[in-house]
Amino acid sequence: MSATCANTPLDRPIVLKRQLGVWACIAMTISPIIGSGIFISPKGILVNVSGSVGWSLVIWILCGVIAIAGALSLAELSTMMKKSGGMFTYMLMAYSKLLAFLLIFGVLVLIGPPANALVSLTMATYFLSPFVSSTCVEIPGSAIILLAIGVNTLIVVLNIYSVKWSYRLEIVLTSVKLLGLTMIILIGIVRLYQGHTSSFEDAFSGTLQAGNVALAFYAGMFAYSGWNIPIAIGSSVTLVTIVYLLTNVAYFTALSSEQLLASPAVASNHLRERKGRSYS
Repeated sequence: MSATCANTPLDRPIVLKRQLGVWACIAMTISPIIGSGIFISPKGILVNVSGSVGWSLVIWILCGVIAIAGALSLAELSTMMKKSGGMFTYMLMAYSKLLAFLLIFGVLVLIGPPANALVSLTMATYFLSPFVSSTCVEIPGSAIILLAIGVNTLIVVLNIYSVKWSYRLEIVLTSVKLLGLTMIILIGIVRLYQGHTSSFEDAFSGTLQAGNVALAFYAGMFAYSGWNIPIAIGSSVTLVTIVYLLTNVAYFTALSSEQLLASPAVASNHLRERKGRSYS
């Protein structure tokens, strides 16, 4: 081969381009964590701690601590094993091909699809709930499923089309989610200042059972899942923990334990309850 052809693009190694900056990495850390979990898990935690508001908030804090520890552990692994592949690569290098295969099979076939389906259905439920009268029994199931499938398809197509556009959308959606939760938190702070603290009386009442506490942790960790990106982990997960804790406090300023447990869409019912009281 001649010298003029030695440096052609075909002779260079094929590698993934580094296209993500710091803000994109922060958004990609926060956005997968703050998903449907904060709108689903409050009910799952509360029902497993006998309706105790105080213990439910303690579970949220402890789940945040566990998430930070897990995120920092993955960050350490990623600096030691500088190869792409995430948990698959770590299992492959530490144990065996069989265990690595079983891990990735479980994630892609048994864990990922049901979790994504739950997140998509929750998104569709919250999106459609403002358009349905509060007197209706429930939102039509077919509408929820069709909207969830459509949004999933759109996201897949966008990720295939362009990495840049996908992470730009990630940043926008992260900002929207944080803005929405900030509104709920600010409403909660105002209501606390106005003296709406009935839900916090005897906050630690009720009897805890070990099996139910484990289920409460499971529901809480579902809300914190998605923290396996080793850039800006500490600040991102800490911010999410604080946001989750304050959001739950805000929920209890407008909803009692019984109302929260009976609610299929906690955030929507919180805002609807607040709006109703403001006009009463």
